[in-house]
Amino acid sequence: MTRTLSLLLLITPALLFVACGGGGKTSTSAWEEDTDLISDKGSGNMVSIPAGEGMVGIKDARVLKSVPQRKLKSTQFRAMTFKAFRMDKYEVTLGNYYTFLQTLEEETRKRWRPRPHLKGIPHDYWKKGHYKSGKGNYPVTGIPYEAAEAYADWRGKRLPFEFEWEYAARGKQGYKFSASSNAYNSGKYNVSDRWDESPELVAVDDPKNASDVSPFKCVGMGGNASEWCNTKEIREYNVRDADTGKILKGERQKFRLKAMRGPNFQSAGDLQCLLSNQPYRKPKPTLRKDRLQITLGFRCAK
Repeated sequence: MTRTLSLLLLITPALLFVACGGGGKTSTSAWEEDTDLISDKGSGNMVSIPAGEGMVGIKDARVLKSVPQRKLKSTQFRAMTFKAFRMDKYEVTLGNYYTFLQTLEEETRKRWRPRPHLKGIPHDYWKKGHYKSGKGNYPVTGIPYEAAEAYADWRGKRLPFEFEWEYAARGKQGYKFSASSNAYNSGKYNVSDRWDESPELVAVDDPKNASDVSPFKCVGMGGNASEWCNTKEIREYNVRDADTGKILKGERQKFRLKAMRGPNFQSAGDLQCLLSNQPYRKPKPTLRKDRLQITLGFRCAK
């Protein structure tokens, strides 16, 4: 009995030493919030977009061939007049979005956490309710439109209208591609064609994004992540019976769509990287992949 007690007294301090990280074997380190986060609070990190006339819309003849005749006038290359506004210099980051989530009730926080869906693309930037240490300046992706809209409101901002986004990205001249260019050069922005290895997101201030600067000095509008935008596009949809799920004949309901603009790190080739691309999402998507994608983030306007 005395011998057993003596052994326990010797072993216990050693176990405590190892459990506390002694002996050169550290336990899994706790998550720590990044200290060098780029802030998008207020107007400090926004760029001024002047009032004036800018060229927007589709200029490429290959794309125009596929546009229905009834939509041609509203999609082709044309001048549009804009009021002055401000736009975030960078896409909203994981670090800033994490701060926003902490202000929400737990149920909403869980529903709006980043949960991207893109087959074959792993997402290891968000784990256990927070972003991975060292990833705080990566763009937040994989969130629904409603969350992006709520975030913008929380910051005292809003989501840009799609043609505001296009004006900020293309400038007054209406450049076809990012970095003030009418010629496709994948080396200037973070898109699939640029990489020899598998393409991936990078931090908004990564040197790889340094050449992706719009005429108004917004960074990363030609790649990295596509971005949620507001839109005035209205479409009609069938109405279904709440009990049977069958389409009610003669009944249609109008909805405003949700827009996403800009190429992303998965985009490949000049047609996918055009700044005039106008993809939309249904207002009430039936598939989660319609709204939660690792390629889709956002930035705010004011």
